Amino acid sequence: MLTTQPERTDISITINVPAYRDQFVAEVAAHVADLNNGVNTLEAGTFEQNARRRTNAQGFTIEYTGTDIAAGGEQRQVETCFRAVIAAFITFLDRMIAVQHMWGQSIPIDQDLSLDAVVPYATAYINQKVLEVARNRNLTNPKKIDLFSGLPDWSNKAVKGYFLLRRCLEHHAGIPDADINLQWKGFRLFVGPKEIDRLPTYLPKGGSLSAGLLDGGKLLAAGTRATLSEQELRDIIFSLENVISLEVAQQVISSTAVKQP
Repeated sequence: MLTTQPERTDISITINVPAYRDQFVAEVAAHVADLNNGVNTLEAGTFEQNARRRTNAQGFTIEYTGTDIAAGGEQRQVETCFRAVIAAFITFLDRMIAVQHMWGQSIPIDQDLSLDAVVPYATAYINQKVLEVARNRNLTNPKKIDLFSGLPDWSNKAVKGYFLLRRCLEHHAGIPDADINLQWKGFRLFVGPKEIDRLPTYLPKGGSLSAGLLDGGKLLAAGTRATLSEQELRDIIFSLENVISLEVAQQVISSTAVKQP
């Protein structure tokens, strides 16, 4: 057993910061899978048939009639995925903030622990600290991203734009009361200087194939219903997965490494 009295045993536990980002990416993948399923059924013409009726656990069939449930279906799928992805990113930020707050501090042990109970105990303690960050009403989402002061200005502004859109969709019927500037970095393939916008494409002999990031964005005007296309959503997701979350994780790794004795 590990005890603190009369003999003390010190154990060092390393928090795997990249694993938290991997968890975020896995959560995003699940939301994108839901998006893919919804959009695929819309395009296949099976969405209305599958979505109109459902038999519940008691065996009753619930059906909506006289309503064009497929109308606006793609936009609903896109908005649902967007909100879920931003919620997952906020949770990722909560975890990163908690890690920064905990770094260099001891985890208090309030019970005797066997060696194999140490990691579950520490995990539960870390999860509680993450909940404390998430429940801190004084720590708004924009303030959370501001805590990562080493982020490029582009990333900070991009995230705050996503937060504004999420708030608009959830609390203002999708109609912003002020202009919202969205920006993202999209992954693109090129043949020579020309972007490939559709596959299959022609690649001439002696030509060159390359990949790169393109800056993109749009203005969501105040008083006008905010909308995202599927491609715009996928570019936002790419920006969060492959640019911004990497920058956040790297900043946490760098800042905590400095604090090591």
